[in-house]
Amino acid sequence: MTSARIFEVTAELLQLSLLLLAVIQSFRYARRTGHNLYLIFFAMAMAAFLCSDLYWFAHLELRDGLRASFASDDIADFGLFLLLGSSLGAATGRRERPVGVTVGAALFAAANVALWIGWSGEWLRDIFGGLAYGYFIIITVQALAATGALRRWEWIVCAVLCALLIAVEALSILGPEALRGTAESAGYALLFAVLAWLLPRAVLSLRAVDVDRSLTLCFAAFCWITVTMYMSDGIYYMVASQLTNLGLVLMLLAVRKKVRAA
Repeated sequence: MTSARIFEVTAELLQLSLLLLAVIQSFRYARRTGHNLYLIFFAMAMAAFLCSDLYWFAHLELRDGLRASFASDDIADFGLFLLLGSSLGAATGRRERPVGVTVGAALFAAANVALWIGWSGEWLRDIFGGLAYGYFIIITVQALAATGALRRWEWIVCAVLCALLIAVEALSILGPEALRGTAESAGYALLFAVLAWLLPRAVLSLRAVDVDRSLTLCFAAFCWITVTMYMSDGIYYMVASQLTNLGLVLMLLAVRKKVRAA
């Protein structure tokens, strides 16, 4: 077994362990508090993620990573994003959710789906997956607005960066051959620049008083990690994939923070 393969297996086992811990802890938390709907959704989301990972791990071992056009892990991933969105929505409650923010999030989600189709050509998987993933993106952005997690200038910068990201990613597919490499590099720069800003914000929020704002920022960090992962390839994909474990830890810590504050 090569060193790269050993690293891959170790990372996968670490993620499986984190997911199992998250499922167990979430159900334990749900038994301790009356307002536990978001905890049940979160536990189910982690269980769906665990099922997806178990299937993919077995697939790698038995089929050597042979790609299937539609598989069981895709259904589990759909459930993961639907349940994460439901968990965050239930946790932050019914608050005012600006229409402009919702429309912007929906357009960004739709652009992601269009890019996936452009890269893979797998219409069925990408459209159904995009509906579930788009729901998660919309709920996350709505929660960021409802909890006041971002300042006005941060909203403006995020909107500009998201628009630029979609533009350069589209250019990397449809643009002249000479510009595609540059556009792809610019896309990676934008993706990881947002991560470099959002991850510290999420970590620092765990020490703040506002539990809903902390929960939202940690979910948003996980959301952007997945955006980065789905828009990446090669070493960039591997880095984003490993950051998923950090996103899981952040969400679990934020959930624990909200439980303890109840």
